[in-house]
Amino acid sequence: MRRLPKAPPGLLIFGGPIITMDPATPQVEAVACLHGRVVWAGKFIDKPRIPGVRWDYLGLQGKLLLPAFCDCHTHFLFTVLGKCRIGLNDATCVNNALSIIKTELGRLPKSGWVLGEGFDLNQWPAGDRPHKKYLDRLFPARPAAFFSKDEHALWVNSLALQKAGIGPTTPDPDGGVIHRDRTTGEPTGYLTENAYRLVWNILPPIPTTQGKRAVRESFIDAYRVGVTQIHDVGSEQSYEIFQSLHAEGALGLRILHAMPVEALPRLAETKVRSGLGDEFLRLGAVKVFLDGALGSHTAHLKQPYTSNRKSCGVPTHTAEEFNEIVRRAFQAGWAVAVHAIGDAALRRAIDGFVMHRKKMPRHMPSRIEHVQLVDPGDIELLKKSGVIASMQPSHLLSDRDTAIKHWGRRSRWAFAFRSLLDAGVPLVFGSDSPIERLDPLQGIHAAVNRKQAADPRGPWTPAERISVYEAVAGFTSAAAAASGETAAKGSISPGKVADFVVLSENIFSRPPANILDAVVDTTVFRGKVVYRR
Repeated sequence: MRRLPKAPPGLLIFGGPIITMDPATPQVEAVACLHGRVVWAGKFIDKPRIPGVRWDYLGLQGKLLLPAFCDCHTHFLFTVLGKCRIGLNDATCVNNALSIIKTELGRLPKSGWVLGEGFDLNQWPAGDRPHKKYLDRLFPARPAAFFSKDEHALWVNSLALQKAGIGPTTPDPDGGVIHRDRTTGEPTGYLTENAYRLVWNILPPIPTTQGKRAVRESFIDAYRVGVTQIHDVGSEQSYEIFQSLHAEGALGLRILHAMPVEALPRLAETKVRSGLGDEFLRLGAVKVFLDGALGSHTAHLKQPYTSNRKSCGVPTHTAEEFNEIVRRAFQAGWAVAVHAIGDAALRRAIDGFVMHRKKMPRHMPSRIEHVQLVDPGDIELLKKSGVIASMQPSHLLSDRDTAIKHWGRRSRWAFAFRSLLDAGVPLVFGSDSPIERLDPLQGIHAAVNRKQAADPRGPWTPAERISVYEAVAGFTSAAAAASGETAAKGSISPGKVADFVVLSENIFSRPPANILDAVVDTTVFRGKVVYRR
């Protein structure tokens, strides 16, 4: 098994602006690394002279050096396995989706489940809806399942419904909807929120060898965008895959791994808790869902959807259920990461954290994932709760029109970065890959400019823009605080890990509108260059 190369004896970096993300020493001229750690940062003339150390040199040639990026919300295994599934991201209607499936089918195994992902109903005509009958024509003898782009809905065929035991008399699970024909009551093959888990739970497990190979081959994809660390929202199997790679010396990213809340009883019984691990692989929080998503119209709102006055979305846990989850997690030494997109779900999360704040573990921060829509009256209470807001700026680029359509005037408080920061709420940033592309520069651009680069309308809610420095912090120094590792990561400071990214342009000195002109030129991991453009 190929192992990662050992860290070189010494690396000296100089010749361009070096922004450390350390407020005590914001900018230096040169950095020295030894055995994968920063040992010195300062003026080039003061560079260290250590007997017996041979220095390799990395000249920046005027380019910008930053701490390597950390994507604070990924589904990494799901992302890399997407290469083995049928992608429907470009589908514009049902017929177009079926055409893509037919074209792509030839590269997949000839038997077993047909799996895919990426369809977005918000991009389809109003009359087009997923239905089992379309998939039945293609797959009369194979079960088929396709996730929506936001991963909160599943489109399946009749055989998949049959295998999951879903029929006309199957009740909707708590926090989920089995969509049905209005006349016959038959399931249509469209399942949202907890209902899709009825099928998810019977999908065959990913072969470990396939998973390890896919993960290992995808490290380079992270390096290309300057990422050396991720906060991964995965499964018990993904953690086992990362563990196995780490034991072999082949783990090419630093990973904070969240576990599904369903595993909490077993984890508590074995005394495993948040923070277990080392600088390469650590356990983070237990992940719990409180609602769905904007794209599937299942985000839980305080007031009905503007586009559907009969619906406030789908809450997946009652307040009492969630409060009990928080109590048990904190008692067992686990931080909690809560999926909350709608303003009602967010308030439910805040209330649960405030109720149990005194028992909150201090070694690993708890967090609310997404925070896409906030009631301005809840911002101060969110600050009081003591948790981190983990947000994905690039979502706003694709969600702008959908949010305005379904949330109406409330969209003024969608992705409220400036308001949250000004209130003192800690923010960290990620991509939610594979829902959005793993690309921190895209996220930085979105947080700063709040618009697609070519959108003539200008920024969406310009009052919520933040500075380039604040956006970069969400992928670097703030990310380290979110994993409880400020002493080891997040800035270019002596004693911290030697993970860096070199950008072709100085995004701090150029106009914010030009952020996307910058590209990742070089990525350094453990003091070694792992990617060059």
